[in-house]
Amino acid sequence: MPDKSIKILKNVFLSTNENQLKIVDIQFADRIEKIIYRTSKDLDWKEIDSTEKRNKLVQQIKESEYPSDNKIYDGEFLVVIPGGIDSHVHFNTPGFEDRDDFEHGSTAAAFGGVTTVIDMPCTSLPPVTNKNNFEAKLTALKNRSLIDYSFYGGVCGNDFDNNINIEEQIKDLADKGVAAFKTYLISGMSTFADLDEERILQTAKWIKNTNKSMAVHAEDKK
Repeated sequence: MPDKSIKILKNVFLSTNENQLKIVDIQFADRIEKIIYRTSKDLDWKEIDSTEKRNKLVQQIKESEYPSDNKIYDGEFLVVIPGGIDSHVHFNTPGFEDRDDFEHGSTAAAFGGVTTVIDMPCTSLPPVTNKNNFEAKLTALKNRSLIDYSFYGGVCGNDFDNNINIEEQIKDLADKGVAAFKTYLISGMSTFADLDEERILQTAKWIKNTNKSMAVHAEDKK
């Protein structure tokens, strides 16, 4: 279950407009609930562009007081920025977890300030090429990530070779909410074979109908 207890990140600078900032406290549980402004007017970066200036300003700020049952994190008057989004990760869960897994990958991302990742479809077993495989991956990741995540849907040569209804699979994956689609002109994976130029073009036409993007490993075998 998500932790719903109230937490406070206090004493941070928040950008309000270009080079303007305010000192704020941020109240959150599983998401941001309230931003508490500690300074009424915007501050310019030039007012804190040295340690001496920042320390002088901080000494004028009255300390915040909160109920003792709130968990308090002191930002020590550093700048708070939005978490990063890594749109290309291979965390390999399920199937190739001898290389990496979502626990370790998402932990490393969080330490680096990344709060959302989009995981590639090819390094999963089964690969995320249809709605059933999507659900299998979603189930495998339950309670295993420290951060938010989304998936790419995949289109591979294996499904063309096996006369699978790829257009239907693409629509199903789009309906499931994949962020985009991924395919290859060259691949070293037997479980996710590459496409030739004719198949790439047809795949692009199907994906266009979903209003999703198509990412391509576009190396030329020739």
